[in-house]
Amino acid sequence: MPLFLFAGQSNMVGNVDRDLLTKLMSELAQGPPATLQQRLTADLKSWYDTWNGGYASYGYSSAMVDLEARELIRLHGAGLVDADLAQPISTIYCKFDKPVPSLLGLTCGQPFGPELVFGRALAATRYVPAAFVKVAQGGTSMYTNWLPPTAATRTGRPMGPLYTGLSRSIKSLQTSPADIHPNCAKQQCRWSALIWFQGENDCFEKASADEYQENLRDLIADVRSEIGNPNLPVIILEMGAWAQSLKYGSTVLAAQKAVVNADSRARLVLTADLSGFYHYDSAAQLIMGARVADMLIPML
Repeated sequence: MPLFLFAGQSNMVGNVDRDLLTKLMSELAQGPPATLQQRLTADLKSWYDTWNGGYASYGYSSAMVDLEARELIRLHGAGLVDADLAQPISTIYCKFDKPVPSLLGLTCGQPFGPELVFGRALAATRYVPAAFVKVAQGGTSMYTNWLPPTAATRTGRPMGPLYTGLSRSIKSLQTSPADIHPNCAKQQCRWSALIWFQGENDCFEKASADEYQENLRDLIADVRSEIGNPNLPVIILEMGAWAQSLKYGSTVLAAQKAVVNADSRARLVLTADLSGFYHYDSAAQLIMGARVADMLIPML
């Protein structure tokens, strides 16, 4: 049975507005197609104009919401995005912040991240049953919180506590497999990929940005070593437009690209054309999940 690690900071957790999600799904269900694009873009614009007293408005652009609306319509037509999003997927378990896993639904984050639509796409393949494990926390950096053991040895700084948590999740396949998926106690389960979504908090200081490329490379190598698979597929969701606008955002983005370009088993998922807010909107999270699926499923 394939197992998937999801790790990162707040955009991996999700932090999306469920009310906006409900409104967008209602629009998709109602039709008619002739006005659907216009209604979706209007709903998205309204959200940016009003969310948190209008604070999110800096993240709005007409090109972005037009793209998100078109993508939602396409994903709806493909059966990946519809009112059934709230219904748990019977073939996939997900574990985030609870001691035991539950069926994948609007429960593996706040209330979901890119794993949701990735899971819906995976459920239509031969790679199910499956299980997801998410280790994510907002406001965390690679420089401290996620520092992997190889980088800790290289820099003389302590290993990051969130990397320790990630390592514990990896090892739990041997120590408590039923805590990942009930069936892992009696059948063979294997780690099949790492999906990484982090970097924003390393964009504020020059030292953390300059070191990001080495640290990310070491994190991938250390995860592969712990799993015992040097060819483990890795998906990196690039930092979005907001993070790229930060003082050292271009440095961290270049680091993500360099790591992927040097690794034949890694792929970079575009996100900067979606929400410009520091937390992606509901539509963007759905679209990013589909992009992860497009990149990762052919690598399995």
